[in-house]
Amino acid sequence: MSYNNPNLPNNQNNYQKDREALSKIRLYALLQIVTIIIGIVGSIALIATIIPTLLLSSAVPSNLVVLLTPIIGILIGLTILLLIISIVSILQLRKGYGILKTLSSDFSPPFTGTTLILIAIPLIILGLIVLALTIVPIIPLIVKHPHTVPSNILPSIALGLIIIVIAGIMALIGDILYSIVGSFNLSKRYGEEGFKTAGYLFIIALVLSLFNSLSQIFVFISSILYFIGIILIYTSAGNVLKRLQ
Repeated sequence: MSYNNPNLPNNQNNYQKDREALSKIRLYALLQIVTIIIGIVGSIALIATIIPTLLLSSAVPSNLVVLLTPIIGILIGLTILLLIISIVSILQLRKGYGILKTLSSDFSPPFTGTTLILIAIPLIILGLIVLALTIVPIIPLIVKHPHTVPSNILPSIALGLIIIVIAGIMALIGDILYSIVGSFNLSKRYGEEGFKTAGYLFIIALVLSLFNSLSQIFVFISSILYFIGIILIYTSAGNVLKRLQ
């Protein structure tokens, strides 16, 4: 058995912890891969369903809401499913980094990153709920009087937006810590270049995601790079586990 890293002593007592941590990190990557695949397949299926529905409803506009209701329900259900899988995957990653930080302080920042993202997710949901509860009830009024917005809803809208912005910043910092910093530290500990390559891909994907509003091509490229990075995390963790057998 060996870490394949000359900078680390081959401490036999740590192998079990390393194997346990890497198994959880590998499970995290697998769940992320599953999430992405389900998201892609679900999106294609929804698009394939929505287009005929819109064409059908163009002849009878009054049927549009009725026809889209089940599709909206499916979309909400799919979103909840993906959210649950994502949270479970982050919890696995957190457990992995939690074990590794008992072996090296290098993994304290990635562990903190998972904490931030787990706090940010419910905050984002809370912010969206605040906005929904504020805006949805007045949609009929806005439709009838598009240039009239009740001033009493502005504080609630501001509150929802503030919560989402704060949560978004926390999520961004958390993502940098657990995906980018974590990947480089995994490469440093185990001497596995795949982790480092994943870290670089995550950096490029993150930078490109900042320009998502400019073009959908940035969304596509950043998503592909992130997906490849996750696959590298999965395969690299597997490679190290084989060495530690």
